[in-house]
Amino acid sequence: MSAVTENYARNALRPLQPPRRYLFGPGPSMVAPRVYEALSKPIVGHLDPYFIQVMGDIQQLLKMVFGTNDGTTIVISGTGSAGMEAAVANFVEPETKFAVFANGYFSDRLTEMAKRQGADVVRLEKPWGATFTGHEAAEFIHRAKPKIVGFVHAETSTGALQSGQAICTAAHDAGALVIADCVTSLGGLPVNFDHTGIDVAYSCTQKGLSCPPGLSPIAISKRAMDWLGARTSLVRSWYLDLKLIHDYSTVSHRYHHTAPISMFYALREALLAIADEGIEKRWERHRRSHKSFVKGIEEMGLRMHVAEQHRIPTLNTVRVPEGLDETKVRRRLLEEHDIEIAGGFGPLAGKVFRIGVMGPLATEENVGFLLAELTKALSAEGYRQMKADLAPAMSMRLMVLAMSPDLFRYMNNRQNCSIIQRACVRATTNDPKVRTDTTRRFAFCRQPHRSDRSRARNPGDLRISPATGPGHGGRFGFGRHWSGRSRRDRITERIACACELLGCVHRRNRCPLEPGVPLRGVPLFSQ
Repeated sequence: MSAVTENYARNALRPLQPPRRYLFGPGPSMVAPRVYEALSKPIVGHLDPYFIQVMGDIQQLLKMVFGTNDGTTIVISGTGSAGMEAAVANFVEPETKFAVFANGYFSDRLTEMAKRQGADVVRLEKPWGATFTGHEAAEFIHRAKPKIVGFVHAETSTGALQSGQAICTAAHDAGALVIADCVTSLGGLPVNFDHTGIDVAYSCTQKGLSCPPGLSPIAISKRAMDWLGARTSLVRSWYLDLKLIHDYSTVSHRYHHTAPISMFYALREALLAIADEGIEKRWERHRRSHKSFVKGIEEMGLRMHVAEQHRIPTLNTVRVPEGLDETKVRRRLLEEHDIEIAGGFGPLAGKVFRIGVMGPLATEENVGFLLAELTKALSAEGYRQMKADLAPAMSMRLMVLAMSPDLFRYMNNRQNCSIIQRACVRATTNDPKVRTDTTRRFAFCRQPHRSDRSRARNPGDLRISPATGPGHGGRFGFGRHWSGRSRRDRITERIACACELLGCVHRRNRCPLEPGVPLRGVPLFSQ
């Protein structure tokens, strides 16, 4: 067996050559060259004075990104989930009443960890992507009277940003501590640990800090440190016991575990890069990039999942167009352009793209590159949506044209007819079968359905009739007393059909031309 393994290693395995990806997902994010360089530095022992100094440097730099002067900052050797479990294991004892604001996947994970600690968990739930108002927070905490309150500041699964001010105020009034999940927010937007009143905040290194995954920074308020020092029961997790870790990294430096030396080097360099840029400038850069991204998405006719005032600047959730397979779009981006974005999961599976614009990629140039390639990928998968603001405008122009004396001069031109036909087809649907049917209805003029002829009262009224099924002439027929259709009638029908199709797409915007409304009765508007 050993010989086979050695032979496989010798002949089958080659030196690592990872592909170079553009990491536009929710994490990990791109890593700066200076951070990679720090990873390559010679390691020292985990009790070496040099490494102790490195840990001290990191603790001071973390105060900058957390936004705290008085809080204690330490680093857990583990990912963000280790930070979450450390926060829960140290501050949630058996039968402790733990109130959770649940509106996404990671608040569910917070719930699960608390249950495993034997907590009495109560939840205030909202749909994925929604946030809680200050009134809702205060009312829930007042009613539940918990000892610990937990919420997710920036929910990775939904792209929703939850304000913590009202939650912390109500919790402190009730005598409770507050645990905040800042995994997606730290480094990319303000956490404001002191100002908000958070007691325990945990995060990760691979998102807003632009560092490889593997460490979890934690900030602890003086209030929470006093609570932890007064705890008499043993923390169920020895490895994640914050009192032991704090003693090792800050107080006595007695051995607790062998820390990943190189990862600490990388985190120190990533935090130095943030300090060199300036934390405020970094936040502003991410805000600008987010606005540019959203503007481009909306110009493509796509919509964001979260309301504007509650969006995370570093993580965008974009709704997948109806009828489109998001996995094919993501696969195309990865295979053809080396771009990684993520899809939704849980209730949002197949419904959203999760696109991170953070760290080195949060620039105007990189956002433009991403939008251009995303447009190509969507188009290749059949997306033909007209820009959101064009369909109502085009519908209005067509209505005006339908009542204009210049109708025949314009529509007698075959090229003009084709332009309007293609616009209608692209604006109405992504389904090829429906697009074909749309083209057929637009291009050919059939005899009106008998029921349409019998309903006509005024020979001058052109009415759009409801669909009567495939193959029936009345599908887009017009009620008139005549036994055949002239070229004028065919042209008028094409215009009205175009208005109908465009109006159906934007019916929520109350397109002025609805089925059954006489064209003659629509007021004229200037073009």
